[in-house]
Amino acid sequence: MNGSSSGDGWRQLPDYPGKQGVAGVLAGTHADVLIAAGGANFPDAPPWEAGVRKFYDEIHGWKLTEESWQSAGRLPEPRGYAAVVSLPEGVLVLGGEADGVVYADSLWLRWEGGQVVTSSGPALPVAMSSPMAVVSGDYVYLAPGYGEGKPRTTLAGFWRWDLRDRAAGWQELPVWPGPSRGQAVMAAVAEDVFLCSGIALEAEPDGHCTTTYLVDGYRFSPVTGWKRQPDLPRSAVAAPTPAPVLEHPARVYVLGGVDGRLVGKLPRETRVPGDILYFDLETETWCPGDGPWPCPVVTTPAVRMDGRWIFVSGEISAGVRTPHVWSWGLESRPVDATTSAPL
Repeated sequence: MNGSSSGDGWRQLPDYPGKQGVAGVLAGTHADVLIAAGGANFPDAPPWEAGVRKFYDEIHGWKLTEESWQSAGRLPEPRGYAAVVSLPEGVLVLGGEADGVVYADSLWLRWEGGQVVTSSGPALPVAMSSPMAVVSGDYVYLAPGYGEGKPRTTLAGFWRWDLRDRAAGWQELPVWPGPSRGQAVMAAVAEDVFLCSGIALEAEPDGHCTTTYLVDGYRFSPVTGWKRQPDLPRSAVAAPTPAPVLEHPARVYVLGGVDGRLVGKLPRETRVPGDILYFDLETETWCPGDGPWPCPVVTTPAVRMDGRWIFVSGEISAGVRTPHVWSWGLESRPVDATTSAPL
């Protein structure tokens, strides 16, 4: 995999096209190609200076042997902030939003003949933006994020799509025993699903919205259902999801994310946190991970490719994006259980 190294398992890959970068990019892999599309930024001015957020429809592809990204087509319409999972037959984009429209559909992105071909995927149970999804076993699991309308609120719901019986559509499952949330962290570990953090938005009678930065975590087993897990040391809103994992030992890695304790207390220019945590599923404890993350971002997925985890573009501080792309060789690094202590 081409790119410069910074040590600690990190490599910088070719920059994503566009000087500013985007948040909410739609990224995954198909046919050994990293596909990235859509997303949004503030091209003219930051939001606190009345800047207008712009959504994009461009699609780009990158191969391991190439020195740069190539143009690979366009989405049917601009879109960002969807859940994205990679499957053998293509990248599946679930929901998302653009220019006030919240989508209730899904899209397939497939690499064919040097371009990305798009087609419709399964309709979603409801319209959703900033949802969370993972592939676990023979299922795609989905939690909804934000719904339509104003004020923006989070939705409760949890579904799975059986990859062996796709025509049956989305099966509704019991919801975790906690608040609804958007921009949470979700991960697949063996046959289970892990969900933590995020932000809850609840409408009040006066039309305002209550915002809660969440630190709770849950584990779903297809056999036994949901189980509450220990809280995170801090919230990690919009940390990369699906999150990087190790299977042996079983760990879920949470990289950065917005710490709700610091919101409004730091200058806007402050970078998002770059510390790394992991949850040990055997001992059910949170531990400090290796770091630092060279270029911490939020609102971008972690894409597994060639034994590494890739982070395409993303938001580095309030309203500011980066075109940088980094990969993390988590799975190729030795694990020494004696070096980490629970938080």
